[in-house]
Amino acid sequence: EEEEEEEEISESPYTPSDYAYALTLSAFLSTLPPASPVTLIHERETSYPSVRRWRCCLANAVAGRENVKVEVLQTNTLHPLDTYLSKCGGKLPSSYGSFTKVFSSLPP
Repeated sequence: EEEEEEEEISESPYTPSDYAYALTLSAFLSTLPPASPVTLIHERETSYPSVRRWRCCLANAVAGRENVKVEVLQTNTLHPLDTYLSKCGGKLPSSYGSFTKVFSSLPP
């Protein structure tokens, strides 16, 4: 039985750190009255670790909480993220140098 549990955990796409983050969020949400409206604002990310962690939070901390609304904002760049993605064919730059080439090619 113990071996089966270990196999389930190892098949999870989430890391222990992702679960810890989700547990912290869940604990915080549990301190609020159940009817309190809550809005979680998440900055749109494209890096796999950030996306994976956010999915873990949605699945393990937010799911089933009818009072929680999630908004995803695009606030971390000078241009909309989709502009960068379309300029580089949907593949994110792998270095700062390649990012600056894409950035320099965009209109002011």
